Amino acid sequence: METSVPREIGDALIGLHKPCPHLTDCQKDWCEEGRRRSVKPADLWQKYAGLVPRGVSGGTAGADEVEVVFVLAEPSEARGEEPVRIRNVPDADLLDAVYRQSTTNIRDGAEDHHRWLRDGIMRRFLGDLPVEEIMKRAVVTCSVYCSNPKPFSNTAAVPRGVECRCAKNNLLKVLEKYPRAIIVALGNKADRRLHRFLGHLPNVHARIKAMHPTAAQRPVNNAQRSWEIAAAEFRRRKGLVT
Repeated sequence: METSVPREIGDALIGLHKPCPHLTDCQKDWCEEGRRRSVKPADLWQKYAGLVPRGVSGGTAGADEVEVVFVLAEPSEARGEEPVRIRNVPDADLLDAVYRQSTTNIRDGAEDHHRWLRDGIMRRFLGDLPVEEIMKRAVVTCSVYCSNPKPFSNTAAVPRGVECRCAKNNLLKVLEKYPRAIIVALGNKADRRLHRFLGHLPNVHARIKAMHPTAAQRPVNNAQRSWEIAAAEFRRRKGLVT
């Protein structure tokens, strides 16, 4: 499933890798959040480590085929072969590269959370289909496209200025390309961001909330039940909007 970034996503995120023009403002927000802990623009854009804006995949057959957009929080650290596949790519080709990497991660189940996303969530919503067919019918996107910089953890709260800047300049532009799709927030961070920003978009179907893929790590979370309820609500709403 080696594919170039679809036109809709390419148009929405055209300025994301030039590099992103908002890096300096985001760096200032992180410094304030860290109470003078040093965060440099280079901590947000570390191409040699695979840390560039990323975290979008799917929509391979065009907007008319997309039934659901799954929205996550932000990408975790780049691991495995990901940095190697990114570091030597020209900036002009980065969006293609990170799109292919995100798609490959889901297709191959690169880590547990990719497998839970693919098999536990996407197949519950869309049926037990080949991954190639699922990626035609779904888009997966983060709501903030940069990983949290060090020394902050992957689960640290993201400054509101960063969330707002990334939503208005990136996330909403992606979502508006898929007016027929139902939006599903995966996890509390994504849900809070969509609650704040979806009002900026006309004709967007109200979001559905479900647990993040990593909730499956702890059986006490009952993530499977959360995904089943959300998938049932998706099917109900799909009948109302198609």
